[in-house]
Amino acid sequence: MKKMFFWAIAAAVAMASCSKNEEDVSLSKMSYTLYHSQNENIQGVNVSNLNWSSDNEFVAMISNGVIESQFVGKTIVREFDHGLSFNVEVIPKYSLYEEPCLDFGASMETIRSRYGTPYISDLEYLIYKSSNENAPYYWYMFENGKLRSSCVIVQLSAAYPLENFLSERYLTLEGDMNTKSFAHFYGEITDPKVDYGVGVTYNSSVDGLVVVYSNLSDLNTKTRTSIDISKHIEDALIKYNIKAE
Repeated sequence: MKKMFFWAIAAAVAMASCSKNEEDVSLSKMSYTLYHSQNENIQGVNVSNLNWSSDNEFVAMISNGVIESQFVGKTIVREFDHGLSFNVEVIPKYSLYEEPCLDFGASMETIRSRYGTPYISDLEYLIYKSSNENAPYYWYMFENGKLRSSCVIVQLSAAYPLENFLSERYLTLEGDMNTKSFAHFYGEITDPKVDYGVGVTYNSSVDGLVVVYSNLSDLNTKTRTSIDISKHIEDALIKYNIKAE
């Protein structure tokens, strides 16, 4: 009888110990800052085999307890069974230029109030001169009084830094020797959403690279892979003799 009692107590202690170990799940780090294409282990107790989910998989994904950074941005990573979560921010390594206003649909008045008096203005665009030698001009194009596209004129000599600059921020869609297209995706990899794209084209009139940011949220998938510079931009480049240098 005493022997049975002893084993019953031992079994109860063992079960309590297992239960305690199963519940011993915690995070020791609540925020991570990474660069593009960088990995870091999730820090904590018994966290590597948990089922983690990222709010934005185009910023960071989780694989076997490892944070895999994707593109510049912020996301929250969650584990629902134990109610755990932590923040991930992917920061840029390259800062070739300050990106233009991406508030597509904004009025000319809004752009003027934000950036001041333009270098050149027209019914369809506002052009600003920059002190940045690598990106000397910013160009805002309007349609029916609303911002349609934002452009940056970049020095041809900055082509390689530009590639690094855009590649850590956006998913590359297609490209060749003369043009390249990127897009800003967000959400789940299996069900991606896109809001704007970036097209890079060499322009002989400006003797440099024209980087065009355009709203893509209302376009179908087939048209998202191509961002063209419209004819009136070409005409304006010639009219005002705008050069990248």
